[in-house]
Amino acid sequence: MLVAAAVAVVAGFLILRSVTAQSPGSTDLAADAQATTAPATPVSMSAAPPATTTSTTTTTTTTTTTTTTIAPSASRSDATVVVANASGVDGSATAMTAELAAAGYTTAPVANATGPRLERSVIYYLAGDPTSVAVARLLAEQIPSAQTLPMPRPPPLDRPLNRATVALMLGRDVAGRPLAPPPPD
Repeated sequence: MLVAAAVAVVAGFLILRSVTAQSPGSTDLAADAQATTAPATPVSMSAAPPATTTSTTTTTTTTTTTTTTIAPSASRSDATVVVANASGVDGSATAMTAELAAAGYTTAPVANATGPRLERSVIYYLAGDPTSVAVARLLAEQIPSAQTLPMPRPPPLDRPLNRATVALMLGRDVAGRPLAPPPPD
């Protein structure tokens, strides 16, 4: 009887060791998931089978939404727009500036982009300036292929912004093409 009990204890330790040993290449689940396990208890021949411990990992995702207030009933002339040639098409920034002025936008002298050539135009606005955001959105309605983003620091222009609060980085998508008419009110 003693021999059978000793064999059962040794077998129990071997089984317990094989269950708790990690296989090569596996990760430490306790560190990754902060899982907890119950301490091992000796198994006797007359006891019920050992209980199975299950650990659950919960992942929480936080989403942050940034809201920018838009100036009510903004008009095209409420902010100054500078057009920068980012397309490489000669004269395109000058032509677009003339079209914007004819459409009612307040414009600044043209500039050149200091970054790479753009396939798709980008409209930058000053974050936190509701008027700048509103004029950038009005401009985006006429250039729907453009991305609208907060102005980086420093702006990617070969000259200072001065009074401009919106920068249109003219890409190849609209360079040399007429400005789309504004949507109906």
